Amino acid sequence: MKTKFLSLLFVLFAGYCATAQAKDKKTATVETVQQNDLDKIKGNYVSKENPNGMLLYVQGGKLMGKVPGQASIAFEPAGRNTFKSEKADMIVQYNADKKQVIVTQKGATQTLTLQ
Repeated sequence: MKTKFLSLLFVLFAGYCATAQAKDKKTATVETVQQNDLDKIKGNYVSKENPNGMLLYVQGGKLMGKVPGQASIAFEPAGRNTFKSEKADMIVQYNADKKQVIVTQKGATQTLTLQ
């Protein structure tokens, strides 16, 4: 009985560890892909409604955003070509085909195009 219990405990623990490792590998892959694409994203993005737009740049291996008159914002990877800043309540989605970013902040969305 004791042996069966220990065997069951071992199987459950092994399954838990395998799941945790798979999750870590997936997260690392998403972040690595995005880090390699950062140089493609950087630039000044504007729209007719927002001619000052937002400057996206890379600093210390992170995507940063700067809106004129405001402090810089650090973005964290949130998916392929998607970055977020919880502090600024902002999500930036990059569209490589259109050379645009879709910026969502506090529920409001705007599309900015690379200048």
